[in-house]
Amino acid sequence: MKPKYITLIIITFGLLLGISLLGKNQVSLQGNKELPPSQRKLWSDSSHRQIYPRTIQLIPQIQATKPWKIVFVSKDGLKGHQFHHPGNCRNSSWCSIWENAKQFGDSAGVKIELAYVHQNCAGIDECISTQVRLIDDLIAQDNIDGMIVGPRDSNLLVPVIEKAISNKIPVVIIDTPLNTTKTLTQVLVSDRKLGEEIGNWVVQQLKGEGKVLIINGPKNQYNASERKKGILSGLQTGNITILDIEETDWTKPEAKAIAKKWLKQFSDIDAIITVSGNLALGVLEEIKAQKREGILITSFDNYPEVKNAIVTGDISTTADSGLNSQGSLAVKVLVEYLENNQSFPSIVYAPKLELLTAEQLIQFHGSQKSKVKNQK
Repeated sequence: MKPKYITLIIITFGLLLGISLLGKNQVSLQGNKELPPSQRKLWSDSSHRQIYPRTIQLIPQIQATKPWKIVFVSKDGLKGHQFHHPGNCRNSSWCSIWENAKQFGDSAGVKIELAYVHQNCAGIDECISTQVRLIDDLIAQDNIDGMIVGPRDSNLLVPVIEKAISNKIPVVIIDTPLNTTKTLTQVLVSDRKLGEEIGNWVVQQLKGEGKVLIINGPKNQYNASERKKGILSGLQTGNITILDIEETDWTKPEAKAIAKKWLKQFSDIDAIITVSGNLALGVLEEIKAQKREGILITSFDNYPEVKNAIVTGDISTTADSGLNSQGSLAVKVLVEYLENNQSFPSIVYAPKLELLTAEQLIQFHGSQKSKVKNQK
């Protein structure tokens, strides 16, 4: 064979090999498979474990070259933010999410501002419409470089979010998915998986059989619906009788009123399963008021008041959905886009999910105190 043909064959083989490797690299970055441990970029979420992005690689500590203005649109409203100041997010998960996002934004050198609905709304529909108006007003300011949004509805916020994007404002969605493909990305967790973990845990604690009640969030709201489906799936692993299921608008007074009714109606209750911290705390208040004992209470969220109730044994466990880390991860994504024009998968599953118990929390805080003591 002539030398020029041999050279041509070698070049062709090299090109084919390069294309093949490029395709594999694209799948590893954009597919749904986890990155191998050697490629994961780890960082702490100020709690008791490390988390990693499952579909992307990010610079652990990125520094902005411009003071980009990012607006964090909270899903919570007046009650969640009005009376809180830095370090005092006692009973609001969204206040804690905002604090983590703000802390990372400050360290990255960007200007991050909080936006939330400043008037109390009556019912979920009014809360959604007021959030739509809030975002519309932000778009009109014409001085925003990026937006992080916790949407109150997966469908009704689509038009205003797409309006922001058409006005050259990149948007990252957190917590509740939005039915659009136009966002920069959506940082989410599997609420159904967390609910299933709660259901399984209750079955294990009751040794396979018992009587339970479930307090859910709003009807047809995505997170509440997914958590409920997961809980019901987990409970099916045992011989569990579900005495009743009630829906709420996530408020503590509603949960307290429902618990009051149930405690009078049912003499034999093994567990009350709730889908948020506020609901669990409302149930706890009523159980204490009626001096009932031996009832397991489960929660979602991991803000301080819930954690304290777990440590004291008043709440049995909570599903840590990693909301705090969603906020900081959303800021990281947005800063990398603004700085480097980086593209991302349509969905980023941020945190590793788990349940928190008193034993875990006591062990974690004990280790933290030891670290502080050793540093001194």
